[in-house]
Amino acid sequence: MFTTLTRSKITDMNQKKPTASIGSSLDEFLIEQGIVNDVNYVAIQRVLNLQAATKSEITSDEEYEQALALMDKLVDDDDNQSVLIERLSKFIGQWENTNDGFAAFNQRIDADPE
Repeated sequence: MFTTLTRSKITDMNQKKPTASIGSSLDEFLIEQGIVNDVNYVAIQRVLNLQAATKSEITSDEEYEQALALMDKLVDDDDNQSVLIERLSKFIGQWENTNDGFAAFNQRIDADPE
């Protein structure tokens, strides 16, 4: 049988305090071990590699800004990230060459005789 939930029962359930967790959180453990930054870096790299593998172009200003921020991180480890840097730079270049926000800049560059 299903229990009928009344408004007062729901209120009582919402007011109960959660029990304390046993042990520490994963973040606390990683901090204690001194490896939180390394683990975060590896996790971010895996996500970015997956995104880059499935992404074929930058489609918004927000994605462009994210791509630039990612490029800043990748160049710090260019020995290990050359493939991702190459792919991302292609997407950034395509966006900068076709986005209306860069039209005036691109015209000035094209007109420069240097």
